[in-house]
Formats: sequence, structure tokens, C-alpha cells
Amino acid sequence: MLLERDRRKVDILAELRQGRSAREAISAETWRECFRMLDAEVASAEQALTAIEGSPSPFYLLRLTGFLRQAAAKLAPSA
Repeated sequence: MLLERDRRKVDILAELRQGRSAREAISAETWRECFRMLDAEVASAEQALTAIEGSPSPFYLLRLTGFLRQAAAKLAPSA
């Protein structure tokens, strides 16, 4: 919402309070940028996890980041 506010110079929260859905109030371009940033954060987390080899936790955390990646792909607007 902050990214969209900065791009359009409008109060997105006011639009949401008026009943407009987030999918309508926030542009597809901003959604794509948000999911690109989310993907970069997940990739960064994966890089940090591989440095802890030998512990069982990286396996589960890598599965979690994989799940986050899939969920983000389902939510992201189509090109």
C-alpha cells in the first residue's frame, strides 16, 4: 500500500475503507513489484539457510520458503 501511495499520491487506505478491494485499489504494476520484492526476500532467506548445513532445520525452512514462493506465485497478478 505504501508503494502504491508513493506512486499514485493517493490515500489507498481511504479507498479500502470505502469498500474497494485491494486488487482494485492497487495497480497490477505495484502488485508485480511487491511480489518481485517478496521473491527477492525469499531468495535471500534461502541463501542464508544453505549456510547452516548439517542441521535438520534448513530442510524444513527450505520447504517453507518453497511454499512461500508457490503461494506468492498464485497470488501475483498475471502478466
